[in-house]
Amino acid sequence: MFATFLNAKMIRSCDSFLFLVDESASMQDVYKNSKKIKIEKDILKKINKSIPDINYLSAMRVFSYKTAYKTDSLYAVSDYDRMKMCNACEKIKNFHKWTSIGFGLYDSQKDLKKMKGIKHLVIFSDGNENATYDAPDKVAAQLHNKFPNLC
Repeated sequence: MFATFLNAKMIRSCDSFLFLVDESASMQDVYKNSKKIKIEKDILKKINKSIPDINYLSAMRVFSYKTAYKTDSLYAVSDYDRMKMCNACEKIKNFHKWTSIGFGLYDSQKDLKKMKGIKHLVIFSDGNENATYDAPDKVAAQLHNKFPNLC
């Protein structure tokens, strides 16, 4: 049994992934003695450390709303690089008024259209959708229709 485990090989579940990260003001709130933004960044860093060294395309985009809907690419679509992704995690710090998950999902198309194969979209947020863009579930359904291989 042990020999079988040693001979096991990694099988990736996707070809590309996008981290969509909340930078809204509510991420400054405290949850269990830590700011949500710190918890969010710590989780991202742990996930980043655990991603196997198998070829992926990856990206990170942050979303928020101040005076207009806004997203920014902190890690443009490119071959996955653990150190570059870690550096992108450190750039998460702009706090704007409202959460616009719907627009963040909509704008994620900028990255998703550059990705190939099976795509994973991972959202990091406290879920406090309070901007008036389309509802996140409606936009997610539209994304799935546009990118049928999106998880």
